[in-house]
Amino acid sequence: MPSPCVASVDDLRVLESLKQRRGLFLAAPGGGYDKLWLRDNVYVALGYEAIGDWNSALGIYRGLLDIIHRYSWKIDWALWQKPRWDYEYLHPRYTVEGNEIHEPWGFKQNDAIGLLMFRVAVLEKAGMGILRDHADRHLLQKLVWYLDRIDYSRDRDNGMWEEAAELHASSVAACVRALEELHGFVCLPEGIIEKGRETLDLLLPKESPTKQEDLAQLSLVWPLGYVRAELVERVERRLLRERGVLRYENDWYHRNGSEAEWTMGLAWLGQCWLTLGDRHRARQYLDWTDSVYLGPYLPECYAGGRACEHTPLAWAHALALTLRAGVRQAF
Repeated sequence: MPSPCVASVDDLRVLESLKQRRGLFLAAPGGGYDKLWLRDNVYVALGYEAIGDWNSALGIYRGLLDIIHRYSWKIDWALWQKPRWDYEYLHPRYTVEGNEIHEPWGFKQNDAIGLLMFRVAVLEKAGMGILRDHADRHLLQKLVWYLDRIDYSRDRDNGMWEEAAELHASSVAACVRALEELHGFVCLPEGIIEKGRETLDLLLPKESPTKQEDLAQLSLVWPLGYVRAELVERVERRLLRERGVLRYENDWYHRNGSEAEWTMGLAWLGQCWLTLGDRHRARQYLDWTDSVYLGPYLPECYAGGRACEHTPLAWAHALALTLRAGVRQAF
């Protein structure tokens, strides 16, 4: 582990610089990332939850629901006819105006839909009043039907990294946890949760048929809440590097001699250990995270010793903000 050095950083200030007028956040200021990703925005919302800024967090969730409302006709279409083409799925990213982006992409990202549903359900059950009216509540019901229609437990999606379509444990788990939290709140098709659990039993501890270990698996422990320390240990053992965590072995994204090292993986590991009750290991990962800042910014990744163009990355700063708040509270 590198010698820790506490960086003089303000993750919140960096995040606020990426905030748009609708209350949603760009993934990064440039490099083609000046767009709104559903998944990234949920993680930013989790960061604001961690520091108790509920107005910002609720604003993000409601902003994301507004986007889904705009494209709810795609849900209606899917319920009438199961999607055959990737573009028929709900999209994972949008322009700053909340419009779909139609260039070819890994559109099938069930983990992003499941994660949004999961957090909305958790907060609504906690009495946060995230749902504004019957339309919001009915949208959640339609999303449940949507997951059932696409057969999420067997659907080969593009996953967290928006790559080749295959069955991903992190995607199935996000949908399962959403459905578990929605039980008793909306109507669930018979057996819809059990099908997902059966798939996870077959897949885990692998992320997919081609990925033994994957950074995406950390999402099962946090924020989804599965108590699976072995998943965290497998990621540490195979993917942890000096300036971050590999997404998976033999990853070609930004490869420069070796796989790119994702800075957010350090904070994510720390948050997982904090969730599992090891506050000392969590603090070690916070110190490690502070050592990989580039000035005030966390890059998406380092490749060949250099930061990539996606700097700062909102997702990385949100994870650092979350871990920083959690460690402060734990000590």
